Amino acid sequence: MQVVFNIPGRLREFTGNQSAVRVEVESGANLLQALQALFQEFPDSVTEFLPKQARLDASVNIFVAT
Repeated sequence: MQVVFNIPGRLREFTGNQSAVRVEVESGANLLQALQALFQEFPDSVTEFLPKQARLDASVNIFVAT
């Protein structure tokens, strides 16, 4: 299953200037698994999304479409 992350302008430098990134996860994957796939694809983005104590930065919004 593909998960699409829309990347805000200030974080695009960590995703090759892409405004949207698709990652493959197993069917039924949860949010943590999708984020892990994103971080595996773009390891430099980890410190921007999770800069403090492995907590999601307050400036990062996550919307889930089902």
